[in-house]
Amino acid sequence: MLDYLLDFRRIEAGKLTLRRDCVCATSVIHRCYKDMTPKCARHGLHFKLTLPDELPLVLADEEQFMHVLVNLAGNAMKFTPVGGSVELSASARDGFVQISVADTGRGIAPENLESIFEAFRQIDRVEGPGFRGTGLGLTISKSIVEMHGGELSVESSVGVGTKFSFTLPLWSESAGLEALVNDKWEDSEGAIFLLLVRPKTDDSFRNTLSVESLTPLAIATKSALRAYDNGMVLPEFGCIAYVLDCNRAGLTAAVERLSTEAAPQVMGWTEISYNVVEITNRHEVSELLLKSLKGKHGDNGVSRLSN
Repeated sequence: MLDYLLDFRRIEAGKLTLRRDCVCATSVIHRCYKDMTPKCARHGLHFKLTLPDELPLVLADEEQFMHVLVNLAGNAMKFTPVGGSVELSASARDGFVQISVADTGRGIAPENLESIFEAFRQIDRVEGPGFRGTGLGLTISKSIVEMHGGELSVESSVGVGTKFSFTLPLWSESAGLEALVNDKWEDSEGAIFLLLVRPKTDDSFRNTLSVESLTPLAIATKSALRAYDNGMVLPEFGCIAYVLDCNRAGLTAAVERLSTEAAPQVMGWTEISYNVVEITNRHEVSELLLKSLKGKHGDNGVSRLSN
């Protein structure tokens, strides 16, 4: 209950920040299914999983994605009587992955469908004790989904059951790079530096770069930068992207370590290059940023991007 209250206060204050990256929706859904199956069994419920053979990757904060899933599955369990079922499903549509949690519970009256998302509002769908909570789960889940650029919706029929569905946007490197910058901007106190690290390679090899081929460089770069985050691997742009929230002295020290520590660790690549962009305002960065950086593979230096 305390965790829910703290999350709600952070959302109200605009202090709940995301760490979005390329996420395998299938893996997160399977993780939720595995974690929640024993709980469903203890409640005397049948837990179904219905997924296509393959789902696209999504742009999401993996732990917040899991938070929403667990909350919706937990609600379905609480409000479905013994002998009922809960189904977890997903599909891709119109630039999003839609994830749904459906139950065979009592259902929600039409006049309550909008109010269930209000903070501290609780509407029991099953008679009996033991189903009270903070009344914040759906409020928090809706906010998290909307922060991702998705939507959370509900369908319900009294006596039949309820289905909650939410969407998450599909992954693309352009969207991922923009999310990396804007998510970090929320925690910054001024300018931040976007650092793109690349191996110095010929054009033919650069066209075959993949997450796997760039991973050794990502590991070496993280170590050299003393970075907390893993960085974002972007094969399309042939680089690993980091956002550094530091002053210019810290930036200088970081890039100096790249040449002395990172490059020697990467077998087969004797040199690495970097581009740094100083960002002084939070804004829609993708068009300006990608236009200025795409195709640059050699000249080390710092440029400024601001409104």
